Amino acid sequence: MYDDDSFGVEEPLDEPGNDKRGLVARGRQWLILEPQTKNSQKEQRKSAMELFHFPIISYAPITSQSKYRSIALTEFTGLYKSLPENVHLLTLKQLSPTQILLRLEHYLQNGEDGILAQPATINLAETFSTLTILSLEELNLAGTTKMKEMPNRPKSWNRFTVQLNPMEIKTFLIEARFKSPKN
Repeated sequence: MYDDDSFGVEEPLDEPGNDKRGLVARGRQWLILEPQTKNSQKEQRKSAMELFHFPIISYAPITSQSKYRSIALTEFTGLYKSLPENVHLLTLKQLSPTQILLRLEHYLQNGEDGILAQPATINLAETFSTLTILSLEELNLAGTTKMKEMPNRPKSWNRFTVQLNPMEIKTFLIEARFKSPKN
């Protein structure tokens, strides 16, 4: 017997699914316990990144391990050094053989953490292990329009150094030469 749940569609829910046994919804719940309220928002944002952007691990059979290691890359990291803890890489997309669209996000808000809710500085030339950055240009958020030269940049900064303020997202067009990953 089917019955309307009185939540607006005025008909019973009848979605049997592929196996004709009904649809099943599964979820996860995380509980963050912090001794100080001021840390809870920072931990919530950090956990949200980990929950929704978890790595995808894949495996392949190895028939002869010594031979395989000599012909295949078995370990790889695209970064020389980690991004700051308060910065998330939103987009890294190759547009052409020499162009990359990069979008970075500072995901904390002012006041959420005494240290990490400050501006974050990243030298992109020292970040990626397989890129030699030739030029860097800031774009609008959609990545469709070039922004003007970044104002008020200290002269001591490297031309590939970017700064993100709390809750700021920036998009860049990188002109680069690719390097082979080290085996």
